Amino acid sequence: MTSFYPAPIPPRPDHPGADDFEIAALEDGRGRGLIARRAFAAGDLVAQLAGVVTPDASLDTLQLGEGLYMADPWFARFLLHGCDPNCAVEPAAMRLVARRAIAAGETLSIDYGATEDRLGRQFECGCSASSCRAWIMGRKETPSAKGRAALARRARGA
Repeated sequence: MTSFYPAPIPPRPDHPGADDFEIAALEDGRGRGLIARRAFAAGDLVAQLAGVVTPDASLDTLQLGEGLYMADPWFARFLLHGCDPNCAVEPAAMRLVARRAIAAGETLSIDYGATEDRLGRQFECGCSASSCRAWIMGRKETPSAKGRAALARRARGA
């Protein structure tokens, strides 16, 4: 198996590898994301995450706890947001698990608002889920001025 992680990170059989995942440019304009190359059942371990633990948040980190982040620019960085995601992060165990069945060819997603107290950048969501929140921010944030405008547009049906 070809791991996504570099040699200094001790290899584990449950680390994500190129046999199971692909980083690809998505046709919907969201940039690059992770595509499952095989199916996962609800509750399955999708990947054991790894990275460098740091006190600093960035676009390449996942929050593990208050003031504690894991930098993973090799794999987790490519998990896209979804308001009804197919995966969830278990931060204490640094695990990515399937929230529901995931088909081969499906893009992996997590809910950024469920994993981060504050995002590096709030953004308008276009995930098209029936439960879409329209504006994505961290759990401890309030919408920015741009977010309030986006939410007002959504409330008007525009």
